[in-house]
Amino acid sequence: MSQVRTNSLVPVGGIPAGASGGGIIQVIQSYRTSLLSTSSTTFQDILTAAITPRSSSNKILIMCTGQEGTYLGDGNSYSQHTIKRGSTEIYLGDSSGSAGRGSAGRFGRQGGYLSDAVSFMFLDSPATTSSTTYSWQVKSPRGPTWTVFIGGSIDDTFFGYMRVPTNMILMEVSG
Repeated sequence: MSQVRTNSLVPVGGIPAGASGGGIIQVIQSYRTSLLSTSSTTFQDILTAAITPRSSSNKILIMCTGQEGTYLGDGNSYSQHTIKRGSTEIYLGDSSGSAGRGSAGRFGRQGGYLSDAVSFMFLDSPATTSSTTYSWQVKSPRGPTWTVFIGGSIDDTFFGYMRVPTNMILMEVSG
């Protein structure tokens, strides 16, 4: 059973009147406890969450953490992650030759069921007071024979292989 949840948390007391920038105004958490796997070469949603900034000068701190791995292919490990605000990719590496661009990714040797931590953060300036949706997405750049999985190990036949939560937190920070 797939479990994807969103929690809305507001700090007690919020920001005192007349306080300078940098305080936390609200926190939104989206997490999943189920495994996600894809061999698609187009981005697939891992998690999404919406936040409505209280001021257009405020920023949104996006924090993503999870456990990912790849399976099959030639033993090489390929994944590409991106963060989107609405339909716009944000927080990308520079273009260079044929290299992919993303917010995080991997290339390296890996056994069939191994997984490693993936974690990244970005401080965004959406410049709006409208509801803003952020999406953490992943794809398998080499396609159909390379499966990328998020949420621990794709194998469930051994007690040492684990399933773990995947988490995205949005924090509104006063400007």
